[in-house]
Formats: sequence, C-alpha cells, structure tokens
Amino acid sequence: MDNETKIRWLVRKDLKKVLEIDSEAYDPPWTENEFVEIMKKQKNCIGRVAVKSEEIVGFIIYLMHRDRIEIIKLAVAEESKGQGIGTSIIDLIKENLLRSKRKNELMTFVQDDNLDAQLFLSEQGFVAVDVLRDFYDDGDSAYLMSYRTEKENIPLPRESLGRENRIAMFL
Repeated sequence: MDNETKIRWLVRKDLKKVLEIDSEAYDPPWTENEFVEIMKKQKNCIGRVAVKSEEIVGFIIYLMHRDRIEIIKLAVAEESKGQGIGTSIIDLIKENLLRSKRKNELMTFVQDDNLDAQLFLSEQGFVAVDVLRDFYDDGDSAYLMSYRTEKENIPLPRESLGRENRIAMFL
C-alpha cells in the first residue's frame, strides 16, 4: 500500500461518495437502501473505503464466512484507477483477514465479459476455478475467481454459494 492511501471502515457518512463510485463502476448500481440493507441484514458483511488525501477513492464490500471471504463489490473511482488503489485493498484483505482470521480463501464472481476485472484479479494471484452459465438474471455467465492461501486451488461446491451474493465486479 502506498503511503498516501489509507483503508478504513466504511461509515454511513461515506455512502454519498461510495454511491458515486458505485454508479461509475456498476450497471445498475446499488441504491443507498441496498447498501444499508446488506450491511444491516448480513451480520457477516463488512465495508471498507480507501482514502487518499482525505478523499474516498475506492471501496470494498465483503462477506466473512467461516473459512473464506467473499467479495461482493469492489470499485475504484474512475480518476484514481491505475494508482494501486485496488491492489492496496486486496492486499489488506489478504494480509489482515486471510491470515489473522484463519480464512483460507478469498473469492468473487466476475462477469465473463469483464476482462479488466479478470486481468486485475489474475495479477493479484486469483485463478478462475469455475464458469457459471446463466449466472446473472440477464443470462450472463460468471467466472468464480479464487485466491487461496493453500497451494492447492480447489473450487467451492456450487451449493455453498448464495445466489444473492453473485455480483459482478468492476475495477
């Protein structure tokens, strides 16, 4: 992580900027109510923001499961792309959560046509372990991308993955 970028917990006052970044990255973006709903409803849901020069430049929303962490949203502000913000966020999750919480997998779903996200995740050590056909409501397919702390990269059984958390990721 560069010296200027700090990653902290997402708080409600951050939502305005998070919604702006989300609307740049996702089609359709989440509403404020959707963010609040998932953060309240799912006790294992965590939000973090990346801050540079006191400005929010990225965010991540993820679910903590017993043995893995599932990224459900990750985005960097358009004007901050290419500055290592996404890498800083992923590095924090890898270092602090996977090791300290004894989780052994970081995973997410990526739309099959989102090459930028696929390449970014590959650079971070993720591997596509499965293709899920007709994954999204519009019929698009997704790649299950996985980063494992163990040497062997074994895909999760499909039945353990919640349909409500299958969200595309854009960087």
